[in-house]
Amino acid sequence: RSNMTLQLYMPDVSCTLKNMPDPVTARESIWLPFMEKELKCDEETAIIGHSSGAAAAMSSAFDRPWEWEKIKTNVKYIIQFGSTDPGKKILGPFQNTAFPELMDAVKNLKTNS
Repeated sequence: RSNMTLQLYMPDVSCTLKNMPDPVTARESIWLPFMEKELKCDEETAIIGHSSGAAAAMSSAFDRPWEWEKIKTNVKYIIQFGSTDPGKKILGPFQNTAFPELMDAVKNLKTNS
């Protein structure tokens, strides 16, 4: 079950939220084909991921092994949010009912595209 709900109230922006297959193990070999075939992610897609979904989003931008420099050169934008309290589990703003920083980031991506 998805542990994050995101609703975008913006004209001309569609948002798809689906349960990812294999959520516990989060195998790249299952997630990346799902993202491409089922979610229809392509080079124009803004992928918003939480926890292992964030790793899947990054994995869609490069080939193995994990190489940060290659990830950065393969995507136009990387926006990262994290917890402001290092003593807590890193779920950060995704636990809140409102996440205006994410909405602003999506609006900026749309404006700068």
